[in-house]
Amino acid sequence: MIVSSLDKDDRLTNVVHEQLLRRLVGWVEVSFSTVYAKGKVDGWLRINRPLFFTGYSMPDRPSYLKVLIAFDPQLVPPRIQPPQRVESVENEKISAQCQAWSKACSAVNDSRRYAALVTDINGKAVLACRFLAPVRPPPAVPHPGGNPRRSVEVAVRLVSQIPFVTDPALFPGSTDLWTTIEKFLALGCGDEEEHAVLLCCWLLSLQIPSCLVLGFALPEGSKAAYVFVNLPDGIYLVNPCDGAIYPSTDAMCPLISVGTVITPKNAYGNIQSQDHPSQLQFDLNKSSDWKPLFDRELDEIQSIQAPSVSYVEVSEDALVELRSSIEREIKLRFDEARKYGIPQWNLMASRLLREILQDEHGSPETRLARLRDSYTVTVTAITIPYRNVQECVAAVLRCGLHATTSTSSQFALAVHLQPVFGHVIGCSIAIALLTLRM
Repeated sequence: MIVSSLDKDDRLTNVVHEQLLRRLVGWVEVSFSTVYAKGKVDGWLRINRPLFFTGYSMPDRPSYLKVLIAFDPQLVPPRIQPPQRVESVENEKISAQCQAWSKACSAVNDSRRYAALVTDINGKAVLACRFLAPVRPPPAVPHPGGNPRRSVEVAVRLVSQIPFVTDPALFPGSTDLWTTIEKFLALGCGDEEEHAVLLCCWLLSLQIPSCLVLGFALPEGSKAAYVFVNLPDGIYLVNPCDGAIYPSTDAMCPLISVGTVITPKNAYGNIQSQDHPSQLQFDLNKSSDWKPLFDRELDEIQSIQAPSVSYVEVSEDALVELRSSIEREIKLRFDEARKYGIPQWNLMASRLLREILQDEHGSPETRLARLRDSYTVTVTAITIPYRNVQECVAAVLRCGLHATTSTSSQFALAVHLQPVFGHVIGCSIAIALLTLRM
């Protein structure tokens, strides 16, 4: 909510006219389950920003919001015992070693997430290491060459476009299941671990030193999974959920607690006194800081990932049909939500917005200059992973432009769909408020 001054009458020196404007300049999301499981959430959240918005400057550095969320009276989470695994892919020696390792690590700090054995889609116990192996990324991810940072940025941006869904929603009655990359892409959605495993495997294929980090983070909660990347200029922690990349020394990193680091051949438990990555030493060979699952890296561990994955693109005809359906539904819901008059949709401005969304490198302000000769223009553009039409509608209504009280205002809408890989689609939406200049 922004307070804006209105034109005033110079004869009324003691009168000030103001109005409230609804403008989306950023947002954060915290799931109910995160607060419910932890009891209280206290930390910094990175603010999600629109793709672009007019009238406001955007700093180069990321912005953060300090939050403290708690229930009063406090809700006590139910104690749910995870189902017993009927079988294990591993032999008895490895299973016993994993249990002993987890017990020893928990004795140091029982609030951290220590995981060596995970549950696959068949309900069997599997070494988490087996989910990591080099997997060729789609052609859109450039080869590192002399700029591995660029490869990481493109790879995590693509991974973050895959829709998220929790395991209990995808597999009712289950707890935390890990799926292979092939199954993950076939489903077209997954949780934090699937996204992190996919990113890690891509980077390993590009020969960028990477491993999996499990812990507690905001807003992901106790199922957070990051990717540890060792680049020539330092160590970074990459969040596959939103595409953010943090130096390991960044005190603002939302990964609050690090429990386990997993490589393709071993797993390491954090037994240091500190939890936050900015306060940790990441020398995994130092046994006083990291407790290894195995005394040495086991080359005989075989990955369960398929050696190759095919990336099939969505047809152009399907994208055009889907785009039309999204635009039609957004306009319908926008009309229903607007209280002050029937919206007038400006087709010329809508075409201009679509051109802006399609041109990634152009300047929106330059393209809007001609439109500003006749209108006062307010534009907000956002990018979200496409999951369903309802989420696109909710994203547009969150911008708040439908709440303007002027009955003579016009609106413009454009939707641009970008095929990422497989059935994954990125969705960019621009909504504009146009007020005719007097």
